[in-house]
Amino acid sequence: VLFDFAGVLTTGRGWFTLAEKLSAQFGLEKKQISDILYENEAMLMRGRKSTHDFWEENFKKLEIPLDVFKEEFSHWYELNSEVLEIAGELKKKFRIVIFSDNFDAVTSTIRADPALKIFDEMFFSNEMHKTKQEEGTFEEVLGKLKLKPKECVFIDDKEKNLEPAKALGMETVLFDGVKSISKISTR
Repeated sequence: VLFDFAGVLTTGRGWFTLAEKLSAQFGLEKKQISDILYENEAMLMRGRKSTHDFWEENFKKLEIPLDVFKEEFSHWYELNSEVLEIAGELKKKFRIVIFSDNFDAVTSTIRADPALKIFDEMFFSNEMHKTKQEEGTFEEVLGKLKLKPKECVFIDDKEKNLEPAKALGMETVLFDGVKSISKISTR
């Protein structure tokens, strides 16, 4: 069972949560921060830029100190305890995996988070240098897991991220709350 991270394993809303935190701390407009984050995420998500480079190009001029940015950036999320509980139950029958489009500062925090040690494997776009939307990404993950598409379920909160998995023959679940994944454990 492959879980997306943001929006599935977390209760926060990614960039929106980070923008809210930085806006409150530095008196900046939330929209201004969100716009910068969304405009520039692609290179960061693919691991083609470091968090430092991302900050240097986009946030230094806003007078947000690097250490504060890195801390907020890497800890923006709050884990969804209900989903983690279900993941723990699924682990009794299945391998459980995190497969996420993410960023270097966040992936290192995720890998170090004791609550996430239950996952057997973790795959991140910034380490793979391609996102879920790019050709061959799901095949690469399945190859490393030594699994066929029909042996997997992929859970994501974005329909567009489910499409490549469906096209391969994976079962997919559009996450819209705990109920959407509670049936997986009855297989």
